Amino acid sequence: MTRFLKLPFQLFWKLLKALQTLLFGLIALGLFLALIAAPFSDNASQMPEDGALVLNPSGVLVEEKTAVDPLNFLADDGGPSEVLLQDLVVALEQARDDPRITTLVLNLDNFGGGLMPHLEIVADGIRDFRASGKKVIAASNGYSQSSLLLAAEADEILMNPEYAVLPEGFSAYRTYFSSLLQRLNVTVNLFKVGQYKSAAEPYFQDRMSDEDKQARLAYLNAWWDTYTDRFETARGLPAESLNDTIDNIQAVLESASGNLGQVALNSGWVDQLMSDRERAEYLVGVIGADEEDEQRYRGIGFEDYLALNPTEAEASEHKIAVITAVG
Repeated sequence: MTRFLKLPFQLFWKLLKALQTLLFGLIALGLFLALIAAPFSDNASQMPEDGALVLNPSGVLVEEKTAVDPLNFLADDGGPSEVLLQDLVVALEQARDDPRITTLVLNLDNFGGGLMPHLEIVADGIRDFRASGKKVIAASNGYSQSSLLLAAEADEILMNPEYAVLPEGFSAYRTYFSSLLQRLNVTVNLFKVGQYKSAAEPYFQDRMSDEDKQARLAYLNAWWDTYTDRFETARGLPAESLNDTIDNIQAVLESASGNLGQVALNSGWVDQLMSDRERAEYLVGVIGADEEDEQRYRGIGFEDYLALNPTEAEASEHKIAVITAVG
């Protein structure tokens, strides 16, 4: 009797297991077919004719992306977003000679900045694109110090009046905990030779040494001199005008009724203040409307552009290996 009572439950359990196996099999098959079909999908419609390349980097500019710990990736903590310097350089070089690309739009709202040497390389690429006779428009809500340097190479800079741009210069900060270690009765033994050995200073000092300040100011001041010179030259501003505005920011703000957007316009840092809608209409008028959405301009992001136009390295007997060292 017990055997007959168990039979329906056993059949039901086997049916559930069969359905589970079938479901996972269909999911796996779907993923497999999607991977197979992806390289052969028709992406031609994504490449506009007589459209804009949109340089819309998201993250910090780096030479090589940071390796992601698989555990952090599964925990949805993949670290900060990064964008490869080489990707921007290649996209600019290809688009410069691509007859389908008529304009370069700089959308830098999600750009996380980068080191000054890297910014200079991208700025040079934008300058070369513009030198080819094609128009460059910087169209972002606001601009950070890093993004402003790139935008300076554009024919015109558009900014939302509700946002701001205010370069502050370069700086370097460190955390010192010598007093903390003393309270914890931790003894630090340091062996060093020479004055300019500041790596271990936080362990035995509570402030930056004069030697460390001198060493850091050497490159920070050099970066800032390069920044101001490049920005003022690109924007056609008088020498030292950027420093003058920053040094007298209180008076400049008062003359603009406390509006940082107006300060940027009055100082010649941007060309026009536009709302999102006004900016969209302006870009459609300059570039042309998208076929699927007339309220958007014809354009393609640089990542999609690179995917549709892969580059092939030229064959060479001699090869150069590049190792990126960090730290």
